[in-house]
Amino acid sequence: MTYIENIFICMASPLLIAALCMGKRQTKFFLFCLAGMGACLLSAYINTFLAALYGADTFGATAEIAPVVEEVMKLLPLLFYLLVFEPKAEQIKIAAVITALSFATFENVCYLIQNGAGHFSFIFFRGIGTGAMHVICGAIVGGGLAYVWRRTWLKIAGTCGLLGAAITFHAIYNLLIAYGGAAQYIAYLLPVLILFSERRFCVYVRYRKACCAGKKANSGTPPQTGAAEHPQSVCPVRPAVPIPCGNGRDGAGSADGHRRNVRRNLAA
Repeated sequence: MTYIENIFICMASPLLIAALCMGKRQTKFFLFCLAGMGACLLSAYINTFLAALYGADTFGATAEIAPVVEEVMKLLPLLFYLLVFEPKAEQIKIAAVITALSFATFENVCYLIQNGAGHFSFIFFRGIGTGAMHVICGAIVGGGLAYVWRRTWLKIAGTCGLLGAAITFHAIYNLLIAYGGAAQYIAYLLPVLILFSERRFCVYVRYRKACCAGKKANSGTPPQTGAAEHPQSVCPVRPAVPIPCGNGRDGAGSADGHRRNVRRNLAA
């Protein structure tokens, strides 16, 4: 018999101490870790109760009961976070992934204690596959909630739809695991391939956006050069001031006097 509540206390105690010692900016991280592990602990109790209530065998409990219970329990801390704190979209995604990772970590630790760690290859694939599966489910719910909770008319329907998508993916994974054989290893590799494809797609999208932005910048009209570009560098021309000149009775100016007046005017 595995006393998972004792395992939870041993794993949660250092996180709780760290949450109290760290600043407010890091407190959310540890609290969501505790929320994920607490959701896994409660899911184990609820799964056992429902399996006994409906008389489900191991296959039925794994493929039918566990996905629904576990995804609902992982959603509850996120709903509390959304309703009370009203976080930003990026904070919702991070909280969902942290909760899912903590859930997967606690589940793997309980599995190792209950079944042993003698087969390294099987434990290795199971740890990676289960972690990737929970991350994908958390990303589905977290990314979707960041979108639908900005639109009032989508909150209820969108949340139910995201929860259904996460439950479906989780159920397919558990179904392949319960089937055994080669399907079990396909189930372990499938979430990893999906995560790898998603990361490659994100890199490609960012690359395309950068290329489009560069093309738009290069296709713009070049700025004009010269006096129009630097109007402050143009010296204003002072208007010519006529200076009367004359040499005597008839008022006609001499050529030398006229030239001197012109030079004086230009010099001014």
